[in-house]
Amino acid sequence: MRKISILALSAVLAVAISCQAAEKEKIGLTSNYSIIELNNLPIGHTISMSQIAKLPLVIGNRFNIPVFVVITSRIPPQAKEGYEAVPETNWIIPDLTGVTIAAHSKASMDVKINIPKDKALLGRKFHASILLTTAGDPSVKGWKYGLGLGNNILFSIAPKPNEEGLAEVNKNPLDTAFALYPERVDLTNAKPGKRLKIIGQDGKPVTITNNSKQRQLYYLSAVSADKTFLRSDTGAQIREDVGSIVLDDDQMEIDPEQTLPLKVQLDVPKDVDFKKGHLFYVLSIKSGASGSAEKYLQIYVWPGERQLNKSGQKK
Repeated sequence: MRKISILALSAVLAVAISCQAAEKEKIGLTSNYSIIELNNLPIGHTISMSQIAKLPLVIGNRFNIPVFVVITSRIPPQAKEGYEAVPETNWIIPDLTGVTIAAHSKASMDVKINIPKDKALLGRKFHASILLTTAGDPSVKGWKYGLGLGNNILFSIAPKPNEEGLAEVNKNPLDTAFALYPERVDLTNAKPGKRLKIIGQDGKPVTITNNSKQRQLYYLSAVSADKTFLRSDTGAQIREDVGSIVLDDDQMEIDPEQTLPLKVQLDVPKDVDFKKGHLFYVLSIKSGASGSAEKYLQIYVWPGERQLNKSGQKK
């Protein structure tokens, strides 16, 4: 029997802050995937994301205090077009249902996809979600926030039993892991027609780190935020003029464990009206010839300063 390849098509990074207060105070949760997509999974198996794709769920705490995060598998109220919502929450099994994360720290855990042995599932596509919710740390008084961050897992089931494909990917896991830092940039003092360097708030360039064990080729392209699962700040103008993002090169080749800067600029449109809000752009970074892992850099453009005090609050 010919084996069917199991491909991780998209592992998309998103930073979502789910209330207006959090947006103003630069706090919240981060996750290393808001969208994960896998193809040709076999029925009758429990499949480890860490094993087949080296993609454990990594949760970041941007608060200045420790938080307790509840991890909940969910049936999405509305499945992505072309997919069915998973019938049971036990199809998606995080290793932890809750974890305390120190201030400005991260926690990591495996997530497993549990597919029943039912031939009626062959060839079908499913959508599941994981909700991360802050509940506060019991040792911290005065907790006021209850924030949620959604993560989506999309997967198709092979059209026929696929034991050989699973055995192959377990033996040779997909290895396209990489880090993007920072995940968001805020460009200030923008004026119509001005060209801005896309750099972090510390004045240093945005970087890509190849966390895989082999040399990787990365593809860079500007995309419309409307075509992603990303949520913009309240009041931001979601821009579709992707040509405003200027790349020195749309490809980067990076050795294992090497970190390289992104050389990218943004041309502020001459006809922009900042009275309607600040601007929101998205840069896509894909790893591997098949684009097997993808992350998004969120770019916000402001007409003036956007200063933060030591507590992270907007002045």
